Amino acid sequence: MRRTGFHLFLVLLFSAATCLLVACDPSPGPLFLEYCIPITVQENLNPAGPIPPTVGVVLDYEAHPSAPVAGSDSVKSFLIATEVPVSIIENDTVPTGKMVLQETSLAIVDSLSVDPTEPVAARVAFANLPVWAVPDATKLVPGLPLQGILGGDILRKFAARFYYRPDRQCSYFWDDTSTRWPNILLLKEQPATGNDLAEDGHAVIAYQLSGGGEFIVDNKVYDLPATRVTVQVCMNPDPFPLRPDDPTMAPAAVNGRYPVTGIDMFALVATGSPQMLTTESAFERITYQMETNGLTPAVEDVSVPLPEGVQQTQRIVNLPRMAILGGVSSSIGACAELARRRGQEYARRNPTLTNPFFRDTELSGAAVAEVDLQKEGGPNYFSVAAIRSTTSYWQGLWAETLPDVPQIDLILGHSFLSFFEFTIDYPQSRMIFRCLSYDCANAARPCCRTGGACTCPNNDPCCQLYRFKK
Repeated sequence: MRRTGFHLFLVLLFSAATCLLVACDPSPGPLFLEYCIPITVQENLNPAGPIPPTVGVVLDYEAHPSAPVAGSDSVKSFLIATEVPVSIIENDTVPTGKMVLQETSLAIVDSLSVDPTEPVAARVAFANLPVWAVPDATKLVPGLPLQGILGGDILRKFAARFYYRPDRQCSYFWDDTSTRWPNILLLKEQPATGNDLAEDGHAVIAYQLSGGGEFIVDNKVYDLPATRVTVQVCMNPDPFPLRPDDPTMAPAAVNGRYPVTGIDMFALVATGSPQMLTTESAFERITYQMETNGLTPAVEDVSVPLPEGVQQTQRIVNLPRMAILGGVSSSIGACAELARRRGQEYARRNPTLTNPFFRDTELSGAAVAEVDLQKEGGPNYFSVAAIRSTTSYWQGLWAETLPDVPQIDLILGHSFLSFFEFTIDYPQSRMIFRCLSYDCANAARPCCRTGGACTCPNNDPCCQLYRFKK
């Protein structure tokens, strides 16, 4: 498919090009790979707000006679951004408004678990890696101090696991203080099956990879591989169960289904976006749905920095629930799929009751990754900001992905993803989710809160397994 929107790149992260993995074959693989690559990150519920993951990078590492110290200028801060199709480095010799394809030896290093005066250890290294050089990387992701971006062209080689809290699996046996750190793990493959992962408390979400095509830069044509990870989302569904005061009381079926409301959306997974963004039309649908269900939308004015300039807009700040759906019968829509899955889950929890819902137990139902912040004790909520559909931000993204996938109307950013340990398994086109706090509401694998404490039902083998491992 031929695309012609590459000239938008300097004002838009979504229109980009590279010859990596296509025109430059054979593609350079990693020279070595180690476990638990430390990242700097700040979770959604931090009072200072979410900050997406960054990692230490040393460029032209082969030219260094010895490893630089963690606090030196040689260790650059790179954003890990699945939504950016190519990897980008900062080079102040590139003319303003230009970008140049270069090769570099790039090492992802440990700059977090060591003292700033100690030498870094390279965790992953690439030789002769094609990257795009720009004069000022901060203009690409306004508001974040960075010197480059690790994009989808590198990540798509791996099953990339993200863990945004100090990880008990990431510590050195010789470290008496048991230092642990948030991390990303780049696996060549994730061999576990969906059933094995489900038994271990994960939701396995099938996604559709989209984007890519031919792009023109300075009259040269470049092939861009597909890197866009897109999923279905149900925004602001009803709580589950509807009668938490009496979970054995089955709610009235609606058209033979477990009742659920919500807004169907099609989302781009964006680890590098601090917040969630949506179109103005989708923003109106969300506010209307909230009002219809008796919830007053809390709307505030906000400035959203984009590569093309600061957008003065509004955002909703009191969204309590969201769910990502993997497709078994995805044609019925994300919220209807969530309703079907909840009906099956309700019947599983209450086997002695007559199941008034779908009666399609021969189907496994879609996997669900859901967060209910009201069950988390509140008063924390999700927020989503509206961006005009006429901006280059949306126009460039749609030019690359339509008609391969439905029109994307949600940027699923760090403020949602940070609730999970998650893996983007590019080789197998699936995302693997498990709650970082297991008592966050997952309709598929719940833990129930009683008096503010998480209890593990004896008849929930998944929850019991997780408690044993923890």
